[in-house]
Amino acid sequence: MIKVINVVKTFDGFRALDGLTMTAEKGSIYGLVGPNGAGKSTILRHIMGIYRPDSGSVLVDGDQVYENPAVKARIAAIPDELYYFNSASTRDMMRFYRGMYPNFDAKRYEALASTYAAEYYADDYYINVPDPDTPYFERIKLPLVLEEVLPDRSAEEGSGLAYETGKLRHGNANPESEDFDSLADFIFAGDYVELRLPWQLLNFSNPSEMQIHDDYYQHYGIENLSIREIYAGAGDGPGQRIPMEAFPLEGWGKRPASHERLKRSYYILRDYWAALDGKA
Repeated sequence: MIKVINVVKTFDGFRALDGLTMTAEKGSIYGLVGPNGAGKSTILRHIMGIYRPDSGSVLVDGDQVYENPAVKARIAAIPDELYYFNSASTRDMMRFYRGMYPNFDAKRYEALASTYAAEYYADDYYINVPDPDTPYFERIKLPLVLEEVLPDRSAEEGSGLAYETGKLRHGNANPESEDFDSLADFIFAGDYVELRLPWQLLNFSNPSEMQIHDDYYQHYGIENLSIREIYAGAGDGPGQRIPMEAFPLEGWGKRPASHERLKRSYYILRDYWAALDGKA
């Protein structure tokens, strides 16, 4: 059981948590819903023992979490943005987490490391390093299930359940339109095509300062590379050479302008909760 009791947390005069109290029963699934700045990530970091509350308590099965390695060793979390130490390889990160978690399964790590690429790509790209200047489009797959079976080494296609990350969805992403589709990636408009792509799909690590991830196979870790242009091309079928053309980039600087746009689900939940408050 997770218990949060009257937790207060302030950052530079901003009170991110103001006497929060909540309980997540054992075996339950607990969702946190709210707009940006509501404190969702802040309370999760308290539960993981990253933040120390200004006041109040965070308990897991009755024990304080902060500075309690025995409790932290039983907590697992997947952040919204994965983080690796600069220049760290997957094996470096394995050693780091193995030192934190006494029950870390090194044998399972080695099994996944040796079969992962072959399971989803029918190849091991750390043995057969891809051509860095290939003119061919390579599909990138996101694993959905890490299967425990060994793949068929003679297979030409991977057998693991995966989602093709580069597969784009047609639709209208304008929230003011009647046919609005929040998952849309591209739309045909007159004599041009409008694309809306996540910057991480284009290998950017810091788009505001025009930095991308450098060659993983060369550095075997995370390295940023500054660029001033990006090459792009288009094709109409698989297995063809795609001509590429350089397009200059314009960075946003370290303080890019932004504005908040809430999803329709926010207003639906807001009205729902307001109706519940009216009945109370």
